[in-house]
Amino acid sequence: MLKTNDITADVCVIGSGLAGVSAALSLPSNLKVCIFSSTMSGMNASSYAQGGMAAVTGEGDNYHLHTQDTLRSGAGLCDHAAVNCFTENAHAAVSWLLSQGVIFSKKPDGAFDLTREGGHCRPRILHSQDETGKQIMAVLTQNLHKSSNINSYDNFTAIDFEMQDNIIRAVKFLNNDSGDIGFVRARCFILASGGASGIYLNSTNPDAAMGEGIAMAWRSGCRLANLEFNQFHPTSMYTNAERPMLISEALRGEGAYLCDADGHRFMQKYDEKQELATRDIVARSMFLEMQEKGLSHLFLDISHKQAKWIKNRFPALYRGCRSYGIDITKEKIPVVPASHYSCGGILVDQNGKTDVRNLYAIGECAYTGFHGANRLASNSLTECVVTAKLASSKIESEIDSFSLPGKCFPDITKANLYNDDFLPQVKEIKKIMWDFVGIIRSSDGLQQAKKLVISLKQDIDQAYMSLSLTRGLLEARNIALISHLTIVSALSRKESRGGHFCSDYPELSPEYNQKPTVIRNKNKVSMDKVELAYL
Repeated sequence: MLKTNDITADVCVIGSGLAGVSAALSLPSNLKVCIFSSTMSGMNASSYAQGGMAAVTGEGDNYHLHTQDTLRSGAGLCDHAAVNCFTENAHAAVSWLLSQGVIFSKKPDGAFDLTREGGHCRPRILHSQDETGKQIMAVLTQNLHKSSNINSYDNFTAIDFEMQDNIIRAVKFLNNDSGDIGFVRARCFILASGGASGIYLNSTNPDAAMGEGIAMAWRSGCRLANLEFNQFHPTSMYTNAERPMLISEALRGEGAYLCDADGHRFMQKYDEKQELATRDIVARSMFLEMQEKGLSHLFLDISHKQAKWIKNRFPALYRGCRSYGIDITKEKIPVVPASHYSCGGILVDQNGKTDVRNLYAIGECAYTGFHGANRLASNSLTECVVTAKLASSKIESEIDSFSLPGKCFPDITKANLYNDDFLPQVKEIKKIMWDFVGIIRSSDGLQQAKKLVISLKQDIDQAYMSLSLTRGLLEARNIALISHLTIVSALSRKESRGGHFCSDYPELSPEYNQKPTVIRNKNKVSMDKVELAYL
């Protein structure tokens, strides 16, 4: 069996979602690539994506319109150059996926069956029925396993980077199956580890989405940006399940409407676009409606559509809801908002380069300026492929300037495989974030959350320094750090914009236009030394 500290590569990719797999497949075949996942194959946010991929492919649409929709959704915090870059490269990203063997749903005449989602002025969402992410990932993962230059490793938790002179020499990993702790050496590293929506109690994403890569980047000296802008998806199924089932925005794009138990619609009170308003507006409107009427949940209704059409267009959602005893062709779906997507992350340029010379970050863990204060629906899969292609091209052009470091690390050690040792602290932090740093926040609530999280983090940090490592301890360490930095970022923004709504400052302030919240770790290792700045 291969030991962890025997692994070397030209490029090490951390994360096997759409961004990571696309980067690995796009790198030249003469480079040795290894790709790591902290979970088993298929357990990533990309595979959970139902809706689709936004790109200009249809008549009556153009890059300018896609750009304008993205800027509008981003509420004055998008980087215009980044948005232009991504919307203009979206079509090439689709072409690359098609060349890989991905199949998107089509109409009888052979044209793409484009749908429309909230915030879009045109139908431009390509989809594979209602399992777009799953279908894309199945094809790309199969291609990954066929590539002779790529080795993939599942169920490995990245711990930290080994640094010297602003260069990463290796990454330290925990093998969750064997308990081995070792090092992987490479010339370049790509973080494609996903976002941090899992720091909240109710999240649509896999359990591992707690900002692992973002925390690692922070500890290595990278700047982070816009952590306060977490996107809450308006519609997850209201159940007793630990992780709620996502109810795709594509339903609203196809005519489903929000209502109460009696079928009374309410979105007209909050926005002229009603169900097709941007996600931040819809989620906040639902929150206020439930608060005003004392409701635990609301409903999404598509039963007015023809049953045969619903089953053909949304087969997975139909099956999923049936497993909960709900027939969406006849009944309303009980829904509530849930944490869904990180609009902020590791500060990078358009090629994915971070503040560390041989470290790149792509996909949801990265902050490019594309999303701003709120992500436009179905822009995330597009961003994954576009950033992966740009980063792999840049790495190809400069990898010769980096050499493989020599082996000078401690011998492999064993960790404790017991994983639930810090589960109570993790759950407590998630509840604090949900209660005080959620859809609607207040200054007092944020201060309370900060105090509680810092207290928990101090205990977790002490345990990390004195106890043997476990996956549970590593997750607790990361969630405590990212939660604290999210709260610090939220406290610094004295306004409401996009995914950040503070009841003490309910209006958007022009003072913050085009000013993302950037945080710097002044001494690279201690979260107590946080410096806030605005680009």
